[in-house]
Amino acid sequence: MKKSTIVIIVLVLALIAGCCVVGTQLLLKEQATHYYALSTIVQTVDTENDTVVIKDSRGNTWNFTGVESWHVNDVCSCLMDNQGTPSIYDDTIISTRYDGQVVGWIIQ
Repeated sequence: MKKSTIVIIVLVLALIAGCCVVGTQLLLKEQATHYYALSTIVQTVDTENDTVVIKDSRGNTWNFTGVESWHVNDVCSCLMDNQGTPSIYDDTIISTRYDGQVVGWIIQ
């Protein structure tokens, strides 16, 4: 094979690889703007239905399944996805993490 053909093939492959990297970075950057952190307090733990109800500081309630070892008044840190919209009513919980307990308070 001629040297010029090999050089052209290498350049085309490098260009394709570069486009893939840039495209992936742009996609990840866009997805990252959809995520935000939310601190909440556990309101109820329904072991029968495997559901935990949590409340944020603005009074919005959310729920997720997997009661595991959750208890009322546990602090729950959530990773949320805003679905790319300004409204919180279509936001979804991506993950939850235990973040302590509110001791001596009754959160209503």
